[in-house]
Amino acid sequence: DILLSVVSYVFNVTSAPQYYSKRIGSYSPLAGTDASRSLGTMSMEDEDVNSHSLTDFTEEQWEELFTWIDKFQEKYPLVGRLTGWNPGVSIDEINRRSGFSLRPAPGSTAEAPGGSGKDSESEL
Repeated sequence: DILLSVVSYVFNVTSAPQYYSKRIGSYSPLAGTDASRSLGTMSMEDEDVNSHSLTDFTEEQWEELFTWIDKFQEKYPLVGRLTGWNPGVSIDEINRRSGFSLRPAPGSTAEAPGGSGKDSESEL
């Protein structure tokens, strides 16, 4: 399976190998990562792919990130949440900007977005 996380939500993106496969996908560096920073900044630079930090996001980058979250929720199955994800911003800040109902990821000090209606998410 090809998995990708956005704001700690883990999606199975196996149905889109043209985007996420390590061999051919244009977004392949994001597979197996939390892609929030890269998607919000629209950057595939290593420092963005490898960072969870959202502390310096502009309003436009927040909007871009939330647009991507909507796309992922529409297209791909949600299979779990990351534990230990730390974006460097408070849950209140993400709630204020997103309109999501965010809740804690089990066993983590980070928070994960709610609103999926799924109660059986697994920890990854």
